[in-house]
Amino acid sequence: MYKKFLRGPGAVFIKSVPLAAGGKEANVSDYNVIADIGETLKKILWERFETDPNIYPQIIDSEDHITLFSPDEIDEGNPRKLSLFLYQLTENGHMKNQEMTAVNSGTYRYPPLAVDLLFLVTCNTDDRKKDHILMGKVMQVFHDHAVLKGSILRGNLEGTDQEFRLIFNGLPLEETMNLWQSFREKSFKLSVCYRVTPIEIDSTREMDSKRVVEKRGQYYQKGVGDPSL
Repeated sequence: MYKKFLRGPGAVFIKSVPLAAGGKEANVSDYNVIADIGETLKKILWERFETDPNIYPQIIDSEDHITLFSPDEIDEGNPRKLSLFLYQLTENGHMKNQEMTAVNSGTYRYPPLAVDLLFLVTCNTDDRKKDHILMGKVMQVFHDHAVLKGSILRGNLEGTDQEFRLIFNGLPLEETMNLWQSFREKSFKLSVCYRVTPIEIDSTREMDSKRVVEKRGQYYQKGVGDPSL
């Protein structure tokens, strides 16, 4: 739903935001959303790992084995076996021109910043075959959860009706090798990339505006009562 409000000589269109119970906005993404997505991905994987006898406990036997550290931050012999490293954030160009949202009857918030999160998923077991098994399981789980929503969301996203797309983001070999060259203490390991989109970080800027409630005009029959004639 859109409402028209005055703003200087022109007008601005404002999108009304549906309210959840208690009068709070149903969709709110503060700056914690980036951290919440990382925790959501970890939780999804662990819940599927611990029910798979090929993964638990032979390869992963604790949720602590799944980390958000980069591969370069994991020392040899470290119990962390799977890295979900957020290596890049990019602006979502398809969502740059959004409307302002109504906070209440007289206050409106500027559009959110929309970004995509790019994760590098790296297996770090002590065995090549285990790396292959673990990577296959990760890709299966992410394929089955291509839409992140509902009860699987964590942190401040819990209880909201927000949805995020989890997309396999294959990189050309050259880009992959350039990425791994930034990990100076690590040689290349089996890894894939995923994109989570769209992530919206709400603006704190707000604007007060007066709603157009009435427009008056005078009309004359040509030649009758028109003061200009």
